[in-house]
Amino acid sequence: DFIRMSEKCEEILSDLVTECNLTPEASDVLDEQSAVLLGLYSNDAVFAAQKVHLYIFEPIEEAIGEELFGEEWLNELTNNELALTLVRTMEDFMGDLEIFLDELMVGKTLDA
Repeated sequence: DFIRMSEKCEEILSDLVTECNLTPEASDVLDEQSAVLLGLYSNDAVFAAQKVHLYIFEPIEEAIGEELFGEEWLNELTNNELALTLVRTMEDFMGDLEIFLDELMVGKTLDA
């Protein structure tokens, strides 16, 4: 995940600066490129978080997509069975997001 990757990158950068005899110019270039790399990591993390919904709704669509708002749903499924399935599945995915993503990325996912 992004947080651990960025922390590891900063740790490696710190180790390089500590253990190597870098010129001030080389140290500046290393800092600059490290910032670029962290920016790329951040952008990738946000992009991935914004695409999570595709993987959340795909199994829902496969499971109940054709039945939702169809004739059977209208006339026979009067206890909201499909709506309950939809809500439970969304709650399950939301729980997974809250476990595996940090709060900022959960927000990015929900904003998408």
